[in-house]
Amino acid sequence: MTIADNLARPLCISDKRTGESVMRTIGIRHRVKATAKGEARPTQVAILVDGEQRPTLLDLADETCELDFMLGRYPVAWQDATSACQLEGIRPHHLRLRAVRKADDISALLTQEDGGKKKVVQIPTVFEGLQADDRVAMILGGSGDNFAFALSKRGEEISASVHRVPPFILEARRDGDKEDDARNLITLFLQDPTAFFKTEVRDRGIIMVRGTYFARDEAMKARLAAEARLRARYIGKIFRSTEGGYPEGILS
Repeated sequence: MTIADNLARPLCISDKRTGESVMRTIGIRHRVKATAKGEARPTQVAILVDGEQRPTLLDLADETCELDFMLGRYPVAWQDATSACQLEGIRPHHLRLRAVRKADDISALLTQEDGGKKKVVQIPTVFEGLQADDRVAMILGGSGDNFAFALSKRGEEISASVHRVPPFILEARRDGDKEDDARNLITLFLQDPTAFFKTEVRDRGIIMVRGTYFARDEAMKARLAAEARLRARYIGKIFRSTEGGYPEGILS
């Protein structure tokens, strides 16, 4: 199977003895990707394969990484790029690049980015993401709604599921530090799955309505701000009048 073939489907974990797929529990602590000060706050993912003791940890740096994870094409391992044919079928944002150096061979692997040429250093070889039979545990509400929506919709297509727990339940039963909530969510789900609500069609509808409400609210605020700017401009124009005041009326 080529790398391009791998990009088209999620990584599948199977039992080496039986060849059957192994269920996984995934804890996701969704976070806004940066603070007001520019501090990185990636979405944290913990993946525990049934029968194992320690989960695999991933940091999804931005929304593109979240999309790749949802589609099962998030790269987690790379190899050195040695020939142009290796680039076929690989998405440009999955390539590891560096600036072209004078010592580089003109036949080196080059790609165009931001108006300049870059040298391809590595290409992805292993991909991670949502797969069949996965059980995803997340916090209910907050910034993770959109990601939960996408994971749930994708899960219906591949027989995976998304389960969300109210924040106050996780707070009361957290087994460890808040910064380790990706793993804490796995622990809580395995101990008491009834504390979680499965995200289904009705829940996605609620998330859709919530998003529409926020869009309407933003439009209203933008209209009020535009109205305030126009009024300030109008008043300023009057006071800057060279004809001397505004005897015809009042400012209101």
